[in-house]
Amino acid sequence: MARFFYSILYALLTPIFLLVFLVLSRKNSAWRKGWLQRFGWVKKSEKSHAIWLHAASVGEVQACVPLVKNLQKTLSGSAIILTTFT
Repeated sequence: MARFFYSILYALLTPIFLLVFLVLSRKNSAWRKGWLQRFGWVKKSEKSHAIWLHAASVGEVQACVPLVKNLQKTLSGSAIILTTFT
C-alpha cells in the first residue's frame, strides 16, 4: 500500500521537479548535463560486466575513492557505476 502512495506522489511531483530543473538549468548550465540520471535513467554499459557501488553520503563517496581506484586497476574490463543518495 505504501508503494502505491509513493508512486502516486512521485507521479504528481515529477512535473514540479522538471520545472525546478528547467529554472536551475537556465541559471547554471551544469544542470543541463545528466538530468535524465536524476530520474534514474542511465545508459546501458557496453562492457559485459559492471560493478555497482552505492554511497548514501558524501563521506561514503569519499570512502569509495580508494576502492574505485583499486577496482579500476584490477578489473580494467569492467564498468564501475557509482550512485549516491545525497
